[in-house]
Amino acid sequence: MLIRKSYRYFKNLSLYGQLDPTEFFFNDTLGVVYVVNAKVACSSLKTAILEKAPSVDDNYSIHRIKGQSYRGKLNPTHQEYFKFSFVRNPVERLYSCYKSKFQNDIVKYSRKTPYFDNYLYGYLKNVKSFEEFVDKVIRISDKYADRHFKSQTSQLVESKNFELDFVGKIETIDQDLNVLKDYGIIDLPHFNSSGVEKSNDFGVVLRNKIIKRYYKDFLNWYPEFL
Repeated sequence: MLIRKSYRYFKNLSLYGQLDPTEFFFNDTLGVVYVVNAKVACSSLKTAILEKAPSVDDNYSIHRIKGQSYRGKLNPTHQEYFKFSFVRNPVERLYSCYKSKFQNDIVKYSRKTPYFDNYLYGYLKNVKSFEEFVDKVIRISDKYADRHFKSQTSQLVESKNFELDFVGKIETIDQDLNVLKDYGIIDLPHFNSSGVEKSNDFGVVLRNKIIKRYYKDFLNWYPEFL
């Protein structure tokens, strides 16, 4: 496991300059590319893009489907497709990541160890609270960040390989989905819920740490929280 992860780290850094490069999920029939943004209804959006999703029973099954996605740089043949993604308040997105990977998934999928135990050779192992998680994550640059807490700006805006045609918000997803209906994306299944905590539910000190780390995300999509 450690050797395999080390090889993947080295390969991704060498090819893309990132530990966890951007994922593109596509449907050639619909002519759409979803630029994946983890912890922003990505399992549901991936499933909705497939016209006939084979055996998608939970929020992990969709990630195991072959031939629908790739990482790194957008394929030239997909440059003319409708390219979209969704964003989420960075505080709530980070909390969703913590709740999912350190609590919910362990119970739901009977995981023996938390998802991040082997990430960066154990840097996030034995994290006991959201506060501790935040303190560790904010020290990781986007170059080395896992997709679940990499800044949304780095994945959706700063790439020189593509420009998005539409960026929706999870907070207004019912309204924003109307844009996707023109491309055959109608039903959005709901697989995962990590709680309803909102940005204001956290203390000022903690929120300010997250705002500082994800300042560009707030500036691009949530300036009202600055």
